[in-house]
Amino acid sequence: MALDTFVAGSATGALASVALGLMKDGYKIQTVTKAQAIDETDGFAQTTLDFIYRGQDAFVAFQCRAWKAGPKLAIVPWTGVLGKISSAAVPVSSLASAVARTLVLTATANTPAALDPATLTAPGSILVPGFQAEWALDSRLREVPVRLQLLPYVSGSDLWHFALT
Repeated sequence: MALDTFVAGSATGALASVALGLMKDGYKIQTVTKAQAIDETDGFAQTTLDFIYRGQDAFVAFQCRAWKAGPKLAIVPWTGVLGKISSAAVPVSSLASAVARTLVLTATANTPAALDPATLTAPGSILVPGFQAEWALDSRLREVPVRLQLLPYVSGSDLWHFALT
């Protein structure tokens, strides 16, 4: 019997239903809480007394070990073509939400991770602004690091970055 709830198990991923392939170190889900600090007071100087919750951002980071359509799509979200900056369909000044794609991560069956969660679905996934996508043209394995921002969406009266099943 295990001493605690230990969970391990890989996941497969697809962006816009295009397989991302094998990863180095899996998918890393990241969240960043936003807040306004209540500090800089005459009575307590720069001591943070409290803060006001101002939202949250979410990201998924991964390093693709395969050079194929899925990873390429992840690093060129605006046009889908390496080297192409814009097009008539997606001109400069387009909203990210207009071209963001759905990321689906699915836990490997029959592993402790298979049910917690079985899937993560993020419909507003797009390369983080300012992310330096790079790949090497040499005799080593062509790896592609990716960091996607998960744009929020509304479901019912709630704001979400992703859904877990």
